[in-house]
Amino acid sequence: MAEHREHLALMSSLIFATQALGEGAFGKVLLAQRRDTGEYVAVKLEAGHIKAKQLAIEASVIKALSGRRNLPTFISFGPWKDGLALVMPRLGPSMETLRQMASRHRLSVTTVAWVAVEALQAIYQLHKAGLMHRDIKPDNMLINPPGQPRGLFLIDFGMAKQFVDDRGAHIPWINGKSLLGTPRFASPWTHQGQQQSRRDDMVCLAYSLLYLVNGSLPWQGMPPAHRRADEHDANTGILREKLRCTAEILGKDLPHPFRDFLSASLHLEFEEKPEYNRWIRRFARLLPDRFVLDWEPDHVLPLTAAGAGTGAGAGRRSSRRREIRVGAADT
Repeated sequence: MAEHREHLALMSSLIFATQALGEGAFGKVLLAQRRDTGEYVAVKLEAGHIKAKQLAIEASVIKALSGRRNLPTFISFGPWKDGLALVMPRLGPSMETLRQMASRHRLSVTTVAWVAVEALQAIYQLHKAGLMHRDIKPDNMLINPPGQPRGLFLIDFGMAKQFVDDRGAHIPWINGKSLLGTPRFASPWTHQGQQQSRRDDMVCLAYSLLYLVNGSLPWQGMPPAHRRADEHDANTGILREKLRCTAEILGKDLPHPFRDFLSASLHLEFEEKPEYNRWIRRFARLLPDRFVLDWEPDHVLPLTAAGAGTGAGAGRRSSRRREIRVGAADT
């Protein structure tokens, strides 16, 4: 009850920006400022009339994992007006926004290797808690706002699900499931209607990394499903192209970890635990001792509030380079 009162008091004290940070079928994400601390926060709103409610699931995941490396911090959750509101710290732009702003709409090998290290650490933390994300993609990877230390955060846990039961046993393999997630980055098993597990998160990440460094994926231009009756044919076409495009094709002319990570992920068994530390080390070896990410001051990619994606706000950038300390996932 006290938590409920505190949430309503916080929501009533926020000063909301006029422009939404993001909007979709789930509702809106708004930028707001706290009157008490001056801190900028992101407020995710879910209207009461939305049928597929996911915000309560997302809030429970973020609250349970709050403070873990590369995962967002929980501030508050509860009712607001005719729906629900989740309050989190404001983050910066997504990797998809940064890719679109980059030269030739692709990011450098060094930058994407850094993304891989950060994202793998986030996925490790999630899987360690017995949860799978089920919609990993560049839109759901956000960096810190300008002026803060380097960091990448995995967001959007509305489709997260436990892959272990209360006794710690792995969920059973099931066929005939509907495609859940984003077709562009979904694993072949998801297209085939198989139950998702940790391996699907790893394949989604592998496709996301190749997309960021190459600027596109071969199945991108395939006609989307405009009607429910078309979904089977559209997803079958994407699956066929994914099965045709081997890791060697997608990773051509790239350092081996990009190709090898996809290949290894596609060979994981349904209940198999991924080798997080192995791939963190492989991608970390691509990073020099000192480096600049594509959006940092020594590069020409702008980083302004106008182009900052769904989690960003205005801010000044530091003029000096920052170093990253690469660490393996905890064991």
